[in-house]
Order: sequence, then C-alpha cells, then structure tokens
Amino acid sequence: MSLPDTHLPGSRIEVDLQRLAHNIRALNGLTPDHTRFMAVVKANAYGHGAVQVARTALENGADFLGVARISEAVQLRKANILAPILLFGDLPFDHMDYVSTHDIRVTITHMDTAQKASAMAQTSGLTLKAHIKVDTGMGRLGFVIGGPDPNLDKVAGQIRDIQKLPGIE
Repeated sequence: MSLPDTHLPGSRIEVDLQRLAHNIRALNGLTPDHTRFMAVVKANAYGHGAVQVARTALENGADFLGVARISEAVQLRKANILAPILLFGDLPFDHMDYVSTHDIRVTITHMDTAQKASAMAQTSGLTLKAHIKVDTGMGRLGFVIGGPDPNLDKVAGQIRDIQKLPGIE
C-alpha cells in the first residue's frame, strides 16, 4: 500500500526573525515588569527552527524556553543556549541527572509522579526544579481544578505537600 504524497508543490515556510523579535518585544511591553516570558519552541519551534527561534526570543526579552521532550532540551543545551527550559512532557526519570544539572525544569502532573521524583532526587543527591501543571478544564493533564466538580481544597493540599517534598524545588 502506498501512501499519498503529502508534499505540496510550491509550498514553503518563511520565518522572519525580525518580525518574531518585534512580536516578542511587543508582547513583553503589554505585561508588568515582573512578568516572566516563555517562548515555546517545542516541535522544532513548530517547524521554524528551535535554535534560531530560541536565540531570537531570548535576545528580545524571553526569559524561559518551553519544550515537549528531553531531546529538544538537549538540542538547545548543545547549541549553548543557557536560559531556563521547562519540559512540558513526561518526567524523564532515565535522565534525572541531566535535567537537574542543566537547569531543565520538569512538569509535575500528579502526586505519585512528584513522590517518585522526590525519591529519585534524594537517592541521587539531586534537586529538581519543578513546575506544577494545573488542569483548569481541558481535561488533558495535571491537577484538576476545572470541570463540573472542582476540588480546590484537595488540589491546594496536594500542591502544599509537593512543596514539602525533599529534592524538589
């Protein structure tokens, strides 16, 4: 069985890094000074070139980078991009040493994940920087506070418990 050709004749992508830079500065100008700006460069910056887009974003006011996979974070580090990176995807338990020593922040989506990460960090003598993902209604991922039966007290308690776990900042 042959698959149809998905290449469209004459199609191309053009990235204007000057326009990207302008847009980042404009968005930053709309937020309070203490607000931190994250440029999401997952999936090769949505096909636009992660390294080039990341550099342009950082040079024009982005503070953080967001990626979906550990391999994307590694690519940025190999390109000598030193800004903090938030890993949106699954916690890379196999790569905890790399994550903790290369300023890659992990996303905690459930209490059991936080507990496992804490145990691994303690065993290795590491500290993981983490962000807590809260699901406000899409029903995809994170501590659920949205939807028809939100349990804010339970989620707030779990978040407080995570903040107390050793090895997680």
